[in-house]
Amino acid sequence: MKKLILCAALLTAVLFIGCGYKEVEEPGNHRGEFPASGDGDPIIVKWQREGCRDWDVECKRALGLDTAETIDSIPMVFVEGGALGDTTVSGFYISTYECTQGLWKAVMGDCTFYRADNFPVGMVDWNKVQEFIQKLNAKTDKLYRLPTDAEWEYAARGGNKSNGYKYSGGNKIDDVAWYLKNSGGEYYPIYGIIYDMMRAAIRLEWFTVKSIWSDRGRHGESHPVGTKLANELGIYDMSGNVWEWTSTAEGADRVIRGGGYSDDAKYCRISVRACDSPDFVAGSLGFRLAHDAD
Repeated sequence: MKKLILCAALLTAVLFIGCGYKEVEEPGNHRGEFPASGDGDPIIVKWQREGCRDWDVECKRALGLDTAETIDSIPMVFVEGGALGDTTVSGFYISTYECTQGLWKAVMGDCTFYRADNFPVGMVDWNKVQEFIQKLNAKTDKLYRLPTDAEWEYAARGGNKSNGYKYSGGNKIDDVAWYLKNSGGEYYPIYGIIYDMMRAAIRLEWFTVKSIWSDRGRHGESHPVGTKLANELGIYDMSGNVWEWTSTAEGADRVIRGGGYSDDAKYCRISVRACDSPDFVAGSLGFRLAHDAD
């Protein structure tokens, strides 16, 4: 019995001491040190020069880049109507940034895998997003919703200001998107995985338990919203960072767009569509808001 107890203690020590975060070495691309891309993004270069390590509120305000979302102040861009192939898209509003963890927490009270208020929310299935939107609308007396598949693509292409780019905002993916090759990375510690799986199991969310386990070794990580270049309409991260739910159904599934931080560049092209079950969750799957033109 004593030997069994000793083995259990040693195993616990290994898990808690030896299984911490492991950085995937990529010089100049660690958390808090976003590299300048191409000829150099002046915003990011200035951020590094000012010594802003954690992209916190003070740093953003000092650089004139306050991307904070609050329940009463969600930055939106008006997209004038136009044609998308054979489809006519009416004018609508879409959020400047992907829904952040801060906004999600303000509405829902909790946020899985929380890192910072200005990171995109992930680990949210389509059904949970609908609950979030209902609560947000009740708090704001507005009619937020998810964009349709056609609205999402039209906005990602730049609407009637489109330059025909491959990715949303440009043809050089490193300038406009966080994806597998530039998003850095870490392995989530095993005790963190077990903790989140136990929380989901207590709530009887078995699909979430399975998804947390299946994503345990993925490379890459999300980054604060709005830290790459915007597209022609001033919308950020429509390629990369996190995939985005849309309201469009494909059979029993829902269409997702945009690609994520753990994907190859080809999946971040504007033209790429994918579908997932409404109860599917992943760390690299979030959403952005839309609402009808006033």
